[in-house]
Amino acid sequence: MQNVFVEQLEDFGKTTLEATKELETISTGLISKLTEIQMQMLSIALEANVKNISLVSGTRDYKDLFSAQAKLASEYNEKLFSNAKKTSEILNEARTKLTDWMSTVMKTATKKSTNGRKAA
Repeated sequence: MQNVFVEQLEDFGKTTLEATKELETISTGLISKLTEIQMQMLSIALEANVKNISLVSGTRDYKDLFSAQAKLASEYNEKLFSNAKKTSEILNEARTKLTDWMSTVMKTATKKSTNGRKAA
């Protein structure tokens, strides 16, 4: 009886460790992808600011300046929208992976629980 309990406890520990490692892999991948997107967003913002400063310092006519700024804003809005779309795709992928992971963990826990009751 005591050996069965120890074996079940050991099996539970191994299963929990495996599940935790899988969760870590999913989380690390998500953080890595989101960090990359954030760096792209920062780069886009800095690039837009540099171009805007260049426009302000290099344009004499305010009408030309406003026109150039509107064009610049449109160009960078497209880039930001593209990154927002990528972020949404990354989060949806992570949701799917986490849902699959949770389903697998629950199936394993249910199976182990059922087997543990039979052994007792």
